[in-house]
Amino acid sequence: MSNGPTTPNLNELSPELQRAARWMQTHSSDVAMHSLRECARRAEISPSTFSRLARTLGFENFEAMKQQYRQQLQESASFFSKGQQLQTSARKQGEWLEDIANSQMQNVADVFQRNTPQDFLDAAKMMLKASRTYILGSRASYGLAQHLFYLYHMVSLNGQLLSDEAGMLSDRVLQCQRGDVLVAISFEPYSKSTIAAVDLARSRGVHVLGLTDNQLSPLVGMSTRCLFFQSQTTSYFQSAIGAAALLECLAAACTIAGGRKAIEHLGFMQEHMKSHDAYW
Repeated sequence: MSNGPTTPNLNELSPELQRAARWMQTHSSDVAMHSLRECARRAEISPSTFSRLARTLGFENFEAMKQQYRQQLQESASFFSKGQQLQTSARKQGEWLEDIANSQMQNVADVFQRNTPQDFLDAAKMMLKASRTYILGSRASYGLAQHLFYLYHMVSLNGQLLSDEAGMLSDRVLQCQRGDVLVAISFEPYSKSTIAAVDLARSRGVHVLGLTDNQLSPLVGMSTRCLFFQSQTTSYFQSAIGAAALLECLAAACTIAGGRKAIEHLGFMQEHMKSHDAYW
């Protein structure tokens, strides 16, 4: 879904558009499968409101928005069916590795199509200026969160990795204070624990930097700022290659935006690792 429409913060919308947007977030399959008038009937919201929302979100009309919802629904097919499709394709064509490689290269290219250098620098400044910057990812996104934290702690001391160890994620979110930043990573199918943690953090006045896969992600309406990646694949699970590329660009932006302080911290960390025999 490269070069897709950009979505404003949900809080910037009028109350009626917010109501329509929230209904769509919780009834995505209805949007994908039904007409404008049927969605309006089910939501008890006027058709014109849904049309205005589609245009506000950058779509030409409701039908164009519906097509993106439909594509998202198709991409969320079961692991079982996707695995079957992968096996069938491999037996018939024998080009399964090339297909995966092509989708991975497109995912990387998509990062640079959808995010500008200024987007990365603005996100980096947001992270660096906060008293504390928390980094969160669950399930398939947990390794990505770890990677970002590792890169980020090389240039700044204000980062902290959040985890759901011992089922205490919500307890850990309570340490977040007003004005802190939460970097939340999630892509379809979105982890409920991440979305719940973001919701709790927002209620505490925390600014959210969402790193996610498309404009219909629940993170978009909950985030102060978003960076986007694509997670397309011909395999059974969404690809993390685009997300990894985005994280490394964000880490580079943090180094640039951090100025002399970031460079000095890099030098300190290098000496620290050297003195502790970190590398062979």
